[in-house]
Amino acid sequence: MAECAYRYYAVQTEGLDCGVRTLGAKAITRAGDRILMGLRSDWVMYYPNLWEFVPGGSVIPGQSPTETIIEEMHEETGLKVSRPPVPVAVAYDSEAYSWEVIHLIELDEKATPIGSREYGELKWSTRTSLPDQLTPIARRMTSLI
Repeated sequence: MAECAYRYYAVQTEGLDCGVRTLGAKAITRAGDRILMGLRSDWVMYYPNLWEFVPGGSVIPGQSPTETIIEEMHEETGLKVSRPPVPVAVAYDSEAYSWEVIHLIELDEKATPIGSREYGELKWSTRTSLPDQLTPIARRMTSLI
């Protein structure tokens, strides 16, 4: 693993694979039987207008995936975790060139997310009512719920 400039990662979207892979953190957030989903905004680099589990983000150097997911939870929803997220899996997202550490987060059943610019919409779903248009990595993550 090595720190590198973002440009080495960004050129891969233009078809030049320089071998750089980012480390990301994602979570399946539950409050009782509800699962938090976000519709990615139309301006994001990967998977615009598709649904994913919330939160998620890129791990910055010097930060652990768990620290990242706690920070992303607050940035993307306005919520703070009351119990530490539990890392449960690692998955590779070949379209976004990233390794993802998947966490489980349990929130109080009364938790109300406020959203951020990254998502056009946040909503609570259940295991049987997940949106149809999921990102590829979110579709794979459904096996964890």
